[in-house]
Amino acid sequence: MIAESEAPQVAPVGPGRASWGRLSAVLLVSTILIAVSMALASRGEGSLHFAIFWLGVLLGFAGIAHCLLRVAEQPRDVVEVLTVLGVWGMIPRLLRTGLTPVFFDEFDHLRIAQDFTATGHTSALNHLFQIGSSFPGLELLTATTAFVSPLSLWHSGLAWVTVAHVLGIIGFYALVSQHRSSCRQGALAGLFYACNPSWFYFHAQFSYETLALPLMIWALVFAERFHREEKQRATLGAFIVLCAALSIVHHATAAALIGILLLWTLASAGVDLLGKTHRIKPSTYRIGTACALAGALVIVRLLLVGPTLWHYWAPVLNVSTLTNAFGRLFGHAGAGGGRSVFSGTQLPWFEIAAGFLLVPLLMVILGRSLLQRWRSSAAIDGLEITFWLLSLAFFVSLPLDLVSSLSEAAHRSWGFSFLGLAAAAASVAEPMLTQQRTWKVMTAGAVFAVIAVAGTSVGTSINYQFPGPNETGADGRSLNNETALVASWFSTHTTSRDRVFVDRFVSRQILLATKADVVMPWQLWQLAYFPVLNDYTLRMIRTFKVNYFVFDRRMTTVFPPAGFWYSASEPPEYLSTLVPASNLDRFNCYDWAKVVATTEHYEIVAVDRVQAAIDERRKDIGVIPGCPEMLAAAK
Repeated sequence: MIAESEAPQVAPVGPGRASWGRLSAVLLVSTILIAVSMALASRGEGSLHFAIFWLGVLLGFAGIAHCLLRVAEQPRDVVEVLTVLGVWGMIPRLLRTGLTPVFFDEFDHLRIAQDFTATGHTSALNHLFQIGSSFPGLELLTATTAFVSPLSLWHSGLAWVTVAHVLGIIGFYALVSQHRSSCRQGALAGLFYACNPSWFYFHAQFSYETLALPLMIWALVFAERFHREEKQRATLGAFIVLCAALSIVHHATAAALIGILLLWTLASAGVDLLGKTHRIKPSTYRIGTACALAGALVIVRLLLVGPTLWHYWAPVLNVSTLTNAFGRLFGHAGAGGGRSVFSGTQLPWFEIAAGFLLVPLLMVILGRSLLQRWRSSAAIDGLEITFWLLSLAFFVSLPLDLVSSLSEAAHRSWGFSFLGLAAAAASVAEPMLTQQRTWKVMTAGAVFAVIAVAGTSVGTSINYQFPGPNETGADGRSLNNETALVASWFSTHTTSRDRVFVDRFVSRQILLATKADVVMPWQLWQLAYFPVLNDYTLRMIRTFKVNYFVFDRRMTTVFPPAGFWYSASEPPEYLSTLVPASNLDRFNCYDWAKVVATTEHYEIVAVDRVQAAIDERRKDIGVIPGCPEMLAAAK
């Protein structure tokens, strides 16, 4: 008989040095393949880069999934592997952009951080993105980190994006594992959530939602703990802190948190009232309390920025806009503005095929999850019902993606709806993988691969996913050495007292290069679009106090891939014809305007606002002698 002290000790199950070594090798190969795909894409030739990219990504996923399943019952080891997943998930974005901002929203947020660093407050001179200055949580963290560390402002921002990428995955693992008392299901849910359409690129950019979504997930983690256990003052305190932080990071995610908590409360109350006791349980009162506290914090914060928030949302919530959008959705005659699935796409056949398989596969997963729970003896609770409702929200959003004015809202909702789909997928995959039957493991892997490919394909434009030849009017590919030269001119010729009117695309680099205010009021579109300028033009120049215009001469020869130059709400009558070259040639023919710099494609026009005011009072457009054709047009 062996004494207890002499009993052999069983080593804890973990990845081990050999497993970590293999995973490191796999991820290195994965990274090399992704880098090769980016290099091929930058040449703009063929479509081989798509296949190499997905070979690298799926290889990385396979290595992480294998390691994750080995340690699925060891919470500490699972967290370590999911940390690797979160960091590795930044690789495609970093290889796509390098250590510089490229994605559209990043320039706005970085400008807000710059203004905060320079002035100590966030009321940035940034009319392109006023709402961002009211929700500066990410920028405050970034500026503070840059102040106390050797990192630059931009590198500090990337560091926080990486932290958020990791914390989102770990937070969702914590939520599912503690709710279902299954570390394995939590690990699978975290892995599956990395398939959501926003994860590789949209939620890897320097933007407020990148930080807000992990904050929301962790708020749900502490809400679940408070809901489950009594006398959790520390848990409730952490929940309140997270809600307060979320309310200054992102308005839409804060509102989504309240919606999820409200659904959870109502679902829990319904389960209680339909149960044996027909009484609402204390746990339901606790989640209702959490919902009320979060709602109060968020609503107070939103009311404090009410006018700015209303200005931001008013164009979207306008009754006429919504009527037209849903008219397009239901195919009313003359509505226009519809979108077709994969119309004009440059995606390869296998990504298109995966895109078409995405919806039926997710439907099967959700249906299988519901059937398993129906057959199970385990009680259904409010959070489980909330996961199902979030899953259904994905399918409800799909028709909205077919309408141009609603597609962005649909895409942004997928980061939330995939919380439910990932939870459902984990409940389906866990028994398949536990049985360790080869065909079931291969089936689960194949489904995962298809959803991973399809998710990124339907959620990310090619211009964001891959580099390529410079393309004017295309987000992600419109910036080059020439736009940098234009931005450099403004950095040396303007101050914070100046204002610049410029198109959506070159404005990105100008925004970061100068302290000047970059504006895009619709009334100034007439400078390029109107065949004849008049005293109303001078009045708008005075009203908006504009000192400089920048025009891209390619407006006279091409249409931008984005479909507009300044804003998606440009007057429709100007979106179907090119800008006449004469409209951009006329600015040396006014006494209040002068072309002060030109490049191959851009011209910079300086405005004499004093002379413009004099001409306005005289009801004169200010055509100078020597421009008879312009004088005749003005008459």
